[in-house]
Amino acid sequence: MSKINLLNNQGDEVTIEHSNTTSAQGNSVVNIKDVTKQVDTIADLKALDGSHKLVYVTGYHTAGDGAFGSHVFEWDATSTEADNGGTIIKLNSVATGRYKLKYDGAVNVKWFGAKDTNINGNENFDSTVFIQAALNSSYNVYIGIGVYLITSDITINDNTTLYGALLSTGFTNDGTVVGGNSITESSKLLLDNCSLLMGDSTQMYNVTLHNKNTPAPQANTNNFAGKAVIANGGRININKCIFLGFEYGFYSVSFSGHTISNLLIDCLNGIYIKDCYDTSRVDNVHLIPSLTLVPSIRDNDTATLSNSRMRQGVAFHSDGVGDWNKFTNCISYCWEFGFRIKDSSNVTLLNCGADNLNQGGVIVPGTFGIYVEGGANQTLLDSITIAGKDIGIKISIPQAWSINVSNSVIKTVNTAFSIVSGTVQIDSCTLVGSDSGYIGIGGGNDNLHKIYLKNTSIENFSFPIQQYAKIYNRDTYDIDSNSVIDTRMESGSVISSGSNSNGSYIKYADGTLVCSSHRAGPLSSPHNWVFPVPFKSGSTAIVNYSLNSYSGTYYTGNSYVYKNDNTSCSVYFSDTIPDAISLEMVAFGRWK
Repeated sequence: MSKINLLNNQGDEVTIEHSNTTSAQGNSVVNIKDVTKQVDTIADLKALDGSHKLVYVTGYHTAGDGAFGSHVFEWDATSTEADNGGTIIKLNSVATGRYKLKYDGAVNVKWFGAKDTNINGNENFDSTVFIQAALNSSYNVYIGIGVYLITSDITINDNTTLYGALLSTGFTNDGTVVGGNSITESSKLLLDNCSLLMGDSTQMYNVTLHNKNTPAPQANTNNFAGKAVIANGGRININKCIFLGFEYGFYSVSFSGHTISNLLIDCLNGIYIKDCYDTSRVDNVHLIPSLTLVPSIRDNDTATLSNSRMRQGVAFHSDGVGDWNKFTNCISYCWEFGFRIKDSSNVTLLNCGADNLNQGGVIVPGTFGIYVEGGANQTLLDSITIAGKDIGIKISIPQAWSINVSNSVIKTVNTAFSIVSGTVQIDSCTLVGSDSGYIGIGGGNDNLHKIYLKNTSIENFSFPIQQYAKIYNRDTYDIDSNSVIDTRMESGSVISSGSNSNGSYIKYADGTLVCSSHRAGPLSSPHNWVFPVPFKSGSTAIVNYSLNSYSGTYYTGNSYVYKNDNTSCSVYFSDTIPDAISLEMVAFGRWK
C-alpha cells in the first residue's frame, strides 16, 4: 500500500492510498487537485452530506483495503438512481443526489465489496451478494486474481460478460498448470454447494470454478457434486476456464448454440448438452483427473473403475440434440465414457481422443472411447484416437441409420468396434488390440447391422472379425482387398469361427472358409443347405457330403449336389432319407 499526500483546490491536504496489487479495471482521468475529501469505507461515504465534489474512499469494508484502487467518487446532485452497492451510492441523509464512481470499461467485483479469501482475515468471507450486485450493475464484470467464496447460486444476466485475469489452461502430469498463473493465483470462484447460472448470450472467460469441498489433492471423487455452470439461456460463450470437483462441468438442457473452447475440466461429467435444436461448438476442451494426479495417490491405483484417477461419468455428452453439434480437438483421460452421442443427428467429432490408464498392462473393464446410441444418425468421426479402453467404439443405432469412421487409430483396446446395430463405414483406420485384445470388429447376431470396411488394418486380436460381424464392401459380403487383417498371422491362422442354426464355420487368415453342417433324418429330397456364412461373392463352394447310418453302415442310394452358389447348395437323394440316417456336409471356398 502506498500513500500520496496532495493539496486539493481548497488548500487542504488529502492522502491518497493506492494498492498496486488490487487496482480496478477501467480508467478515469481526475485532476487530483479536485479531490476534496477522503474517507475510509463505503459506510463513511454514505454518512457524508454531498458537499464534496470528489471523494476518495480508501477501502470498501475497512480503511485501506484498496477496493477502489485509484478511482474516486463524484457527486451528481440531481441523480435519483438506485444504490447498487458499488458504483452508485445513496447517502443516508440526502434523498436527491448520488456519489458515482468515475471509471471506464468493466466494473470490478471488489468495488461492490467482494473479498479475496487468500488475504489474511478474509478466509471465510462470503462474496455472494457482492458479486451478484456487480453482475446486476453492468454488462461487463471483472474478477481480479484471487479466490472468492460463493455460497448460493449467482446469475450472469443476459448479454453480460464475466471475465478474470489471463489464465493458462494446460496441466502437467502432476496436475500443475503449465505457464501463466497457477490454479491458486487465477481468478477463482470457490462454490460451496451452488452453481453459476448463465443467461442468454452471456460470456465467461479466464475464470476458475472450484467446488469448495474438493481442495487439491483429493484421494477420490466422493465429494464431487453439483454443477459448475448451468445454462439458463442459449448462445453461451465460455473460453479459457477451469472447472474442478463437480458432478457436471457445463450442464445445458433445452438451450442451443453454445460455444465452449479452451477449457480444462475435472468433474465426473464434463460437457452435457441435451434437448437442443441448434448447433453448439466445443473446441479444445481437455478432461484430466487433475485433482488426483499426484504420485502419492496414483502409485496405488488399480485397473478398476473405482481407482483414484478414473471418473465414473461421461466426458462429453450430446443427448437429444437436433442437429450439428461439433466437437473438435477435445480429449478425455481416464473417463468411463470419453464421448457419448445419444439421439443426436449429424454430430461431428474431429481430431478428438479418449485415453485411459493402463495399470500394469490391464485395461479397465467397462470403459468406452465413444458410445453412439439411440436415434443418432449421420455421425461423423474423423481423425479420432482412442487408447487403453475396454471398448473403443460401441454403436447401437437403427439399422438404416449411419455412422462414418475415418482416418482414425484405435489401439491398446480389448475390442475396437462393438457394433450392435446400425450401418457403419470404417475407412482408412488402424485397429490394434491390447495384450489381451479379443475382438477387432464385432457385431450383434440378429442381422441389425451392416459394416463397410475399406483400407483398414486389424492386428493383435484373437478374433479380428467376430463371427457375427456382417462385413460388406460395395454392397457385397466381402472384405475390401486393401484392408489388412492382422499381418502378423500365419496364413493358416484362424481369424474367426462360430456356429448358428445353419452349421459351423472357420475363417482362415489366407482367405479360406470352411463350413460344415450335420442334419439328422428323416430328410426329404432335395435338401437345401444355406451356408452358416456366405462365401466370397461370385465364387462357388466345393461341397462334400456323406450319408451315414447310426449303425455305421452307409446309405447306398443315388445322390448328388446341384444348384451350388456362394450362399447355399442343394443335395439330391433318389429316396427319402429315414430317421436312422444323418447327412454330413462340408463346403470349402474363399471368404476373401
